[in-house]
Amino acid sequence: MKVNFLICGVQKGGTTAMYNYLSGHPEVFLVKRKEAHFFDFERFFQTAQIDYSIYHSLFNPTPQQRVLGESTPIYMYWHEAPKRIWQYNPDMKLIAVLRNPIDRAYSHWNMEYDRKTDSLPFWEALQSEAQRCREALPYQHRVYSYVDRGFYTEQLRRLWTY
Repeated sequence: MKVNFLICGVQKGGTTAMYNYLSGHPEVFLVKRKEAHFFDFERFFQTAQIDYSIYHSLFNPTPQQRVLGESTPIYMYWHEAPKRIWQYNPDMKLIAVLRNPIDRAYSHWNMEYDRKTDSLPFWEALQSEAQRCREALPYQHRVYSYVDRGFYTEQLRRLWTY
């Protein structure tokens, strides 16, 4: 059985609340570790033959759990994820949870600051974002992308392409 749905965005946008609400439904199985990070992990997609058994090993539903899902907010932001998701299951249902981009960016920075992964004050982090994100090229930066993750139109267009 393939995964039926994904909660795919956005980080700091309420995906944990959505995950918690849906996990209470008796017919829904959600991965125990909230963020599976399968479709945004480049190592899994380096060959033409993708090993989905790694992904499927995260799921062990009971017979009554007929719907399988997971919540990884970066899927909406990660450029290659929508195509990979579609290639895995063209009938996948996507739940995109959005939040005011300014509030989202501040909450994202605050989380990274509390984790000690960013020591810059918020304003300095925003001013240096473009420069700091270059270190992740050709991919998106997973930490310092405070403003960039708030451009929802581009991300939604990528999702809707598939």
